[in-house]
Amino acid sequence: MNASARNRRTVGLGAAALSLTVAGFGLFAVGLTAGPASAAAGGGPDQVAWATAGGGLQYHPPAGPDAGGKMVDASPKSDEVLIAGDWDGDGRDTVAWVTRQGGLQIHASDGPYAGGKVIHATPNADEVLVAGDWNGDGKDTVAWVTRSGGLQFHPADGPDTGGRMVDASPKSDEVLVAGDWNGDGKDTVAWVTRQGGLQIHASDGPYAGGKVIHATPNADEVLVAGDWNGDGKDTVAWVTRVGGLQYHPADGPDAGGKMIDSSPKADEYLLSGDWAGGGAPGDCTVSNSCTPTTFANQLLAYPGVAAPVTAANVYAVKIWERFEGGGKGCPNSSSEWSYSPGPAGNPLNTNRTEPGSTTWNSDGVKIYRDYDGHTCWYWGMKANGDALTNGLYGGIISVLRSPAGDNYTQCVRVAQAVVSTRWGTTSYAGLC
Repeated sequence: MNASARNRRTVGLGAAALSLTVAGFGLFAVGLTAGPASAAAGGGPDQVAWATAGGGLQYHPPAGPDAGGKMVDASPKSDEVLIAGDWDGDGRDTVAWVTRQGGLQIHASDGPYAGGKVIHATPNADEVLVAGDWNGDGKDTVAWVTRSGGLQFHPADGPDTGGRMVDASPKSDEVLVAGDWNGDGKDTVAWVTRQGGLQIHASDGPYAGGKVIHATPNADEVLVAGDWNGDGKDTVAWVTRVGGLQYHPADGPDAGGKMIDSSPKADEYLLSGDWAGGGAPGDCTVSNSCTPTTFANQLLAYPGVAAPVTAANVYAVKIWERFEGGGKGCPNSSSEWSYSPGPAGNPLNTNRTEPGSTTWNSDGVKIYRDYDGHTCWYWGMKANGDALTNGLYGGIISVLRSPAGDNYTQCVRVAQAVVSTRWGTTSYAGLC
């Protein structure tokens, strides 16, 4: 979840071990006495779905092909729960069921976990799974989490492969939630507790150093993370079943709270995800809120570009954007375009004409605006994406589709590819 990769991925807070009597918080008491909370880090915006094992393990998203509900397992195991992620990198989140019976394992409908995979054959009694895009490749994988020997997580890939100690002396109710807090395209974990108020402590982004979300939380209150407003960064929502299953996100259309189910089942909990797959080239163009990061995310995922939304690729495109200098000027333009004098909606300074566009300079570079029922950023994304895929810039696309593993190398490779084409850009590799 990027910036966040295409919506990639809903990331989640684990599997319930012994019961699902309290939704969401995942207390490590006798095993886990609570269900999972899920965090999405995607191109968003994310929405919540309610899930239950009552009458079979099922979930009910508000959008996408499973809207109206889907039965995932008609005869679930006693500890079986759902987590969500974009397992195959197609831009849409799907659910997977998780159990510790027969080893800590996950069963997804697509991607590397299709058919089931045992993550840990002999899991600790409190062991759960958290999903996230740890390496920024646009696909979610899982990490196993335990408090045995300290609160630690062990992802399948990314910089913390091999395991990382998050808190050597965790509180009795301390758990992990994952999200792309700073919009760099990679998910990281944050620890959460209700002791001293419902609070979250991340290593980066607005929760670095810790933030109290709710000073006097309800006894069942938990956090769910997601990109609620589609800006490429995850924030949290607090969730409770007191007075009905409801969630209160920090931003987005449901800020202020939304009732999901006024009469929830005893084990009912929430997952978050981009169930419809609103990734490329939509979301921030629909909300007219593109930033340098979310524009880069969506350009990489644009049909015909179809490049992996890795941290190195996003960095390379953002440096290209900064050198070209365009972008600022659409309505409600983000402060992140402060370096740009314009043209509006055109970070890469294409001269492609779109409905309502006007000319910026003698090179024919275009200014985009809200027009004909579409936003300024819709036309800007369409123009830049269509220009890049018009058949003249295969060298740039080739480099984007096979990114280097580090930011500097990929930035230089993209800069060299751009200069070698007819895009009209002079060398800027020195900015990398």
